[in-house]
Amino acid sequence: MKITYLKKMIRKEKGEMKLICSIDEIRRLGPEEVKEILDNDKSGEFQLLDVRQPYEYEAGHIPGAKWIPLGEIEYRHAELERDKKIITYCRSGHRSMAANTLLCGLGFENVYNLNAEFSTGTTMLSKEFQKSDLN
Repeated sequence: MKITYLKKMIRKEKGEMKLICSIDEIRRLGPEEVKEILDNDKSGEFQLLDVRQPYEYEAGHIPGAKWIPLGEIEYRHAELERDKKIITYCRSGHRSMAANTLLCGLGFENVYNLNAEFSTGTTMLSKEFQKSDLN
């Protein structure tokens, strides 16, 4: 498994230093990788973040995932644990990638994107998640 690290860049804007990351620098994880990480995460090093809309979350979600819709992250980010690695997910991967970029700009350093689609209901479009204890 190839491991890449989130590259950090600093930009001065209106007298403030801001942490910025590029979409290309955010680590994408496949469903199998996320399942393996969660199965082996005995110390609680990772947290799942569902960034979908309320109706999507209510239709089904991964148990244990924190739910903060993308549009609410900027003012609810304090609910996330900064010392944990965050794996975001949504229906298609676009909103979760936007969430990662936003979180990075808010100073979160360990953000990952679940690079898979979430089906209607509670299963990921992956046999690994369908077989897991997460459902």
